[in-house]
Formats: sequence, C-alpha cells, structure tokens
Amino acid sequence: MQSAVLPSAYEQGEPRFDGVAQIWFDDGAALQTLVESKLFRESVKPDERNFVAADGFFTLTTEERRVIWPEPA
Repeated sequence: MQSAVLPSAYEQGEPRFDGVAQIWFDDGAALQTLVESKLFRESVKPDERNFVAADGFFTLTTEERRVIWPEPA
C-alpha cells in the first residue's frame, strides 16, 4: 500500500515526505523470508534507488493491535 501526503500539507511548506509505502506480513518470519529471498536481493532491493530518496528512507517495523472503543451511551 502506498499513501500520499494530503495536498493540504503543502500549504504549510514542503513536507518532509511525499508519501509512505506499507508492506504487510502475517508475521516476522514471513518478512524475514522475503528479505532473504533471491528475488528481493537481486531485483527489488537494487530497484529502490529508482523510487526511494535514500537520504529520507527509513524502515519502521510494527505490530498491528486492534483497539475497540466502547460504543457511546
């Protein structure tokens, strides 16, 4: 999934990022399998320089937690 910065963010100046890419995995082992794969190492990783600004790139690994708010009374 790719999420672009809202146009309204540019009203306050140049945003630090134009967008964010998200990749979802079932678990950490699935992520590790991808990163260690020949396809990733030889095709995906080298291609990053064509669409990712190296000076602003970082990886953030998170775990989804569903929060259920109580219904209003």
